[in-house]
Amino acid sequence: MQKGELMKTCLLYPDLMEFPSFFDKCGGIISRRRAFLVPLGILYLISNSSKIIDFIDNRITRYSDEELHNKLKDYDVVGFGGTVTEIKQAKNVARLLRESGVTTIYGGPNATINCNQYVNDFDVIVKGEGEITFDEVLNSLENEEPLDNIPGISYKKGGKIVHNPDRPFIQDLDILKYPSREILDLEKYSRAKSTYLHMSPMDTVLTSRGCPFMCTFCASKLIWKQTHRKRCAETVVKEIKYLMDNFGTKSLYFREDLFTIPREWVLKFCELVKPLGIEWMCESRVDTVDKEMLNAMKDAGCTGMWFGIESCSNTTLKLINKRITIEKAQETIKNCNEVDIICGATFIFGFPHETREDILFNFEEAKKLGLNRIGFNRLIGFPRSELYDLFKREGLDRYEYEGIIVPDTRYMHADEVTDLGYSKFPEIMDYNESHTIYTSLIQK
Repeated sequence: MQKGELMKTCLLYPDLMEFPSFFDKCGGIISRRRAFLVPLGILYLISNSSKIIDFIDNRITRYSDEELHNKLKDYDVVGFGGTVTEIKQAKNVARLLRESGVTTIYGGPNATINCNQYVNDFDVIVKGEGEITFDEVLNSLENEEPLDNIPGISYKKGGKIVHNPDRPFIQDLDILKYPSREILDLEKYSRAKSTYLHMSPMDTVLTSRGCPFMCTFCASKLIWKQTHRKRCAETVVKEIKYLMDNFGTKSLYFREDLFTIPREWVLKFCELVKPLGIEWMCESRVDTVDKEMLNAMKDAGCTGMWFGIESCSNTTLKLINKRITIEKAQETIKNCNEVDIICGATFIFGFPHETREDILFNFEEAKKLGLNRIGFNRLIGFPRSELYDLFKREGLDRYEYEGIIVPDTRYMHADEVTDLGYSKFPEIMDYNESHTIYTSLIQK
């Protein structure tokens, strides 16, 4: 490629890797089901780039490493997305492409948190929000300019690792164009009705980025620096209308860390979305909703909510810095039932301090809360968080694969924890409904 010549660029979402047998009964995202939501993060990159960018979602196409290399070797730049659960194929294909002279870029939550770990596997690591950074990297590569002045990237120069300063977050999310859903065959993704949504096709929309809370099992605070930014309600409703008009959307899943803040935003959104007559569900915390808000949400089309309650023990909730109480959870569940919003929640078992009795208590008490759906997740350590570091520090990292840990507790072997959960709730292995985010996973 000559200086200034247009580059051929492709973005790749790698396929899930195969996991060793010690993950078999762990459930959560490490599941044998293959129902995927539309990859909005990568589609935001494509729609907000000044370049023409191709895309392969290999969770859908399922090409082998060699097949991907053959399809991608004639590109100038290949960018890799995904999480740590796809890192094996990303590294393998990047190695083959680099040997063929292709420049490789890696971005996403895993790249952001663990850039030092992967800086030898890819030419450039994009950290944090990628819409602006990715385009600046492409411009520099296209014009054969140095990468020194691009915030938010890591790379090697002269054999040394270089970490450029972080890029400030995009303060006005409304400047971003809608994700490029039109480049996909949406019928290959999970758009079916569910327990929570009675109408299909279902599509996903993001109204915010980040989370202001500090749970010890979650890496969100490392990615978003404990910030939370919201699109304006008018912009979100315009996107919903666009989906209804162009893709026949009949229901929505707001798949993000925390939909129900600020309170004033939620009430405004409900006022604006109600005339559309569309069903929707969201994810929330039990301490960010009240009866008035729930009534407004129900009236505006909300049919279901999913909460990360995590434990029925106030002691555990305090230790994991969840900043809720089980009494607050009970109150919110009661309110949801009274306004007829379907209510589900995730609970985690296998925290370092837990005994067999603690885990059994969590199982039994969760069933008494009046929830419509319950998800039990065996705690898995995804890099990184306070708990992940604790597993390493205390030697609780019984099993590890590509940085993912199946941990012991201080009182139980990892196998005992897993088998206890599986014996009580064998469905946890298959509890992978596409409308559920697995809060036991440290990396989202």
